[in-house]
Amino acid sequence: MGQRGKAGFGRFSDADRDSDSLSFSPKQILALDRCVNRRRPSLRFEPRLESAFGRANRTHSAGVRLLLTLLPILLFGTAPIWGPTLMDVPKSLTAPLRIIEFAVIVPLFSLASYFQWRWPQWAVSERLMVLAASVQTACLFWMMVLGRAHGFAIDPLIPICAPLILITFCQPRLSQSLFVLVIYLIAAVISTHLMPRDDTNADVMERVVEGVLLLIAAGSALVGDQFRRRSWAARQLLAVQAYADPLTGLANRRAFEDHYELVQRVCQRERKQMYLALIDLDHFKRVNDSMGHDFGDGVLVEVSLVLAHYARRPLDLAARLGGEEFVLLLHDCEGRVGDTRVRALIQQIEALHIAYGADDSSQVTASAGGTAVDAQMRLADAYRKADNLLYESKRLGRNRATVDGDEKKPVAVLAGSV
Repeated sequence: MGQRGKAGFGRFSDADRDSDSLSFSPKQILALDRCVNRRRPSLRFEPRLESAFGRANRTHSAGVRLLLTLLPILLFGTAPIWGPTLMDVPKSLTAPLRIIEFAVIVPLFSLASYFQWRWPQWAVSERLMVLAASVQTACLFWMMVLGRAHGFAIDPLIPICAPLILITFCQPRLSQSLFVLVIYLIAAVISTHLMPRDDTNADVMERVVEGVLLLIAAGSALVGDQFRRRSWAARQLLAVQAYADPLTGLANRRAFEDHYELVQRVCQRERKQMYLALIDLDHFKRVNDSMGHDFGDGVLVEVSLVLAHYARRPLDLAARLGGEEFVLLLHDCEGRVGDTRVRALIQQIEALHIAYGADDSSQVTASAGGTAVDAQMRLADAYRKADNLLYESKRLGRNRATVDGDEKKPVAVLAGSV
């Protein structure tokens, strides 16, 4: 038998509400599985998974990111009130500090806060936050240089607070965390040349503490990124298991019912029709009794490959409802087009030539009932209508598709008569 059918029907959790659903290919499911089970998961997914992971991560931490972008606005925006009293800043230093605070830091973090509030799932929101933290770090080092020039000492460990807070609470991806740390190191080296320090014991201790904090930040960024990737991949695999048939890889009944409601809303909005077809393998119990359940499972997988070929558009869906019963839901499909496709589907299943006995009649075939569905029709009514047509196919001899109008004719339309 062939390989397993089309990807499972994955779905994001409520925390990942940036997307209604996401289907995974077998290769992507394998990548998720490796991320969950490997001791050292990959630091980057393939582009599509990486994009989905980024959206989920940003949405997850949106509230914390918004608060942490508002904090510098509050801190530096109110500096003229508490600065002269608490820090005793020289008057000659006041004007340069205000320029840095109100011309650079406050506007940049205000822009980052606005994006965090309105579009937290966008990648540009995360980049703005990382940029703001990097610029803030550089500005703090420049404040230290200006302070030394005016005889005012600023604690040299203050600049490292920006990258530490960003990495610890905002949970950016590893590449962005490393970018902030690199900016910190560059600014530290430049400020050291502009503001030479005495080689005292206190200065050495400051450098040691600074180095330890940097190592902790880098390690935290690496471990945190791996943990978040592993957790996200595990959630996606659970979603696949909940919405996909484990044998064939097609969507299961739960996924089909949810997807029907989604396509129904789309068709109502676009004023278009759907097409629903129920497919049932003929005499499948004989297949299992004659060849065993392993062979029967292989038959189901082969048939699922055929069905998946007929549901390749984004809103089309092929699902296994249970046992040997399948369903095909086609978005924006008129009755005549759907009729042609379901007849061709039955014909293609017969063309697989899967024999389970010595005589020519012992060959796997299928029967179907297909109907155009108005966007206002409930799933129960559409299913009942298609099921009645499927029953008619069985009554008239199987290995055929009965569609709308055929039940009124004296002889049903055969699978191959297009």
